[in-house]
Amino acid sequence: MVLLMVVWQAYGQMSLRSVRHCFAQLQIVLALHCRVPSHSSIRNWLCKSGYYRIQREQKSVRNPAEQWALVIDESITIGSEKILLVLGLELSTWQFTKSLSVEDVRVLAVETSKGWSSEMISQRLTDVGRTHNIRYVISDGGINLKCALRLSSLVHVPDCSHVAANALARQYTKHEGYISLSKSAGALRRKWYLSKNVVYMPPVQRGKSRFQNIFPTIEWALTIVQEWERIPIEVRAELLFVKKNEALVEMFEQITVVNSLLKILKVKGFTAQAKEQITVLIDTLTTPRGQRIRQEIATYLATLSSIATDETLVCCSDIIESYFGKFKQRSIQTLTFIDRVCADNRQLCRSV
Repeated sequence: MVLLMVVWQAYGQMSLRSVRHCFAQLQIVLALHCRVPSHSSIRNWLCKSGYYRIQREQKSVRNPAEQWALVIDESITIGSEKILLVLGLELSTWQFTKSLSVEDVRVLAVETSKGWSSEMISQRLTDVGRTHNIRYVISDGGINLKCALRLSSLVHVPDCSHVAANALARQYTKHEGYISLSKSAGALRRKWYLSKNVVYMPPVQRGKSRFQNIFPTIEWALTIVQEWERIPIEVRAELLFVKKNEALVEMFEQITVVNSLLKILKVKGFTAQAKEQITVLIDTLTTPRGQRIRQEIATYLATLSSIATDETLVCCSDIIESYFGKFKQRSIQTLTFIDRVCADNRQLCRSV
């Protein structure tokens, strides 16, 4: 019965109190005679199960010939604590037919601290390396992460999403056309929220790392331009800032190219063939800004080429952002909350 309730919560995404009430109804149907646990007891079982799974993964003996790719990040902050998360992908089992999902990776380490220095991160990676043969580590360009990898003598594969986002950011952060579009879209979203015009509302924009989700905003703007004649007249008056934005076409062309090359890297990984395909794509960037983006992408491809031999590289860390999204959806800002979530590995990974 304990396992049943744990599965209901972890895999069925039921709330703790819903699990309790469902178990009470099951008792009535099956004529069972046992006490109904409180939601706190169920939460306790989840924490113990998660802690056991993490410990089992960390202490399990692996075949030294099996190579692993790690994905690491520590950017999320809850309260005064920062979470360090290390995910592992067994390379021999990965077929490069889709993007990484929760079921494809294992949680190898998860800890909280007031801050994570490069020495602390290096020590955690050393601990993971005792039981796993680490081929390379995928992460963003965080200084402490890069220093930790150097201290641990591990190969660093830069995340393609961050590289592309940074290349776009350097060209458009101070660009008047983009600034105008972003501000006007944000104001319009606040104005139209829960209104009858919500169908035309621009997508939400991130406050941090905004260029990592620039694609939906630009695609929305181009859709507005393409469907202009079908939009009601009273709505068009509010959307004139899109119609008049001359920089939109150039931005769309560049972002379309970047989006296409990211799809290749996220699904197929990096290979010599992928490099050729991406080179053809970026050669279409002919404007001054496009040329600068092209140069940054070409430099990134050269970095990946120096790492890869005859293998296919995993070069995307989006999966770790998905994990952190689970934490961000829970708004409780207490240390107790952090301890419990970190212990509850079922909320982090269903495949361990």
